[in-house]
Amino acid sequence: MAGIVFDALKEWALNYVRHRDIQKKISRVKDADFGFVIENNDGTSSDCLIAPSLSGVVLLGAARKPSMVISLSNEQNIKEVYAVWDSLVVNSSLFLVFINPFSSSEDKWVLKPFLHNKVCDRSSLLQGLRAMSELVDPVDEASLSESLKASR
Repeated sequence: MAGIVFDALKEWALNYVRHRDIQKKISRVKDADFGFVIENNDGTSSDCLIAPSLSGVVLLGAARKPSMVISLSNEQNIKEVYAVWDSLVVNSSLFLVFINPFSSSEDKWVLKPFLHNKVCDRSSLLQGLRAMSELVDPVDEASLSESLKASR
């Protein structure tokens, strides 16, 4: 189950990253077991971590801190972000994208914890995260896997 979901999220993320590269800064994208590495023309690079579920994922504990995390839009992942919020806000380049490729309206919502922390009230953080996700239908790995299989 996780293989088909991981591959679909990775494909979505690759398209998303290439679409956002308006200034043509990306020189190449290298495959990695966690997702991929984006190498830029100026010699910098950033990781894109594909994590359908954030449960148990140490977002900032790895030696290479991801700049982008692609995950599924659902209540469990929102709660995981809320639980580790203080460790997320210290990475100014961290960008999280929560997706559902089969959502009836929007297919993604984005979160930049470093910036959002500057404007959010900690007491209403969980409510704010839920509000940001409202236009994307929630999805878990099992239901996304079924949707992917049915679309083939």
